[in-house]
Amino acid sequence: KVTGVSTFKICWTSKASADQRAGRAGRTSAGHCYRLYSSALYNDEFPKFSEPEICRKPVEDLILQMKDLGIDRIINFPFPTPPDVTAVKSAENLLIQLGALEIDKSKETRKNLKEEQITRITNLGKAMASFPINPR
Repeated sequence: KVTGVSTFKICWTSKASADQRAGRAGRTSAGHCYRLYSSALYNDEFPKFSEPEICRKPVEDLILQMKDLGIDRIINFPFPTPPDVTAVKSAENLLIQLGALEIDKSKETRKNLKEEQITRITNLGKAMASFPINPR
């Protein structure tokens, strides 16, 4: 989360996903679902639900899109499942290093916020936000 590196971690599916796949077998015609794991493994190792994608992947592209929409305080945004605060801060720092964001140094911003830095999108950031790819 801090480094922003994407990894492909091999892990078991969730119980909810496994049950959904089993429910598809035989839906339109006769079918069977063969599972290649034991029921003990299913009961003991499988998580009940998958972790939301916003908590699993780097959020640089999300932050850049939100800044392009004019949302300044991403940490205070009411996400249904909020990303990790350290991931948001490290993503903002990366976008500053890339030149997509800059720190807002206006007097009004400094009066209202003592500890939190507010960033704003640059022209380069607006151009980067128009592409549906990772900012890196």
